Amino acid sequence: MADAIILHPRAKDLTGLTFGRLVANKPIGRQGNKIVWECTCVCGNTSTARGIDLTSGRRKSCGCSRDFRGRSSSGTALTHLRGTHTHTIWRGMRSRCNNKNHDSYKYYGGKGIKVCERWASFRNFIYDMGIIPEGMSLERLDNNVGYCPDNCTIIPLSDQWKNKSNVKR
Repeated sequence: MADAIILHPRAKDLTGLTFGRLVANKPIGRQGNKIVWECTCVCGNTSTARGIDLTSGRRKSCGCSRDFRGRSSSGTALTHLRGTHTHTIWRGMRSRCNNKNHDSYKYYGGKGIKVCERWASFRNFIYDMGIIPEGMSLERLDNNVGYCPDNCTIIPLSDQWKNKSNVKR
């Protein structure tokens, strides 16, 4: 078993403190006279960082924040979530409403269904709806209103068909 790292009496205990996207878990070693901390990032990765880098703001993530792409007309994308179920749902929602060449455009954008301006950014979509688990789907509560935080919820994929406009209640 590894020896516990003993903090210097004047060293600040960072355990449980948040630095950007990182939460300091415990000290795990030293690099010179600097304490190295095990951290958990909000994206779920575990990484290490020197305490001085955390407290000075030089380290704010496991590296995933460097994965932000440059701005485009669709807002900022999070590349470490690209290709995930959530990203696919976000892309599909936007395509159905904005891309006249999409097979379902006539049922969405063609009928005036829009995606709120806030959700042009994948970052904002994630903030509002969270990560959508496999087997779940984004659902509009009112089919006559567009995609926005107040009109959307997450439901099991198996229940998605119940809110189609051609389903009799």
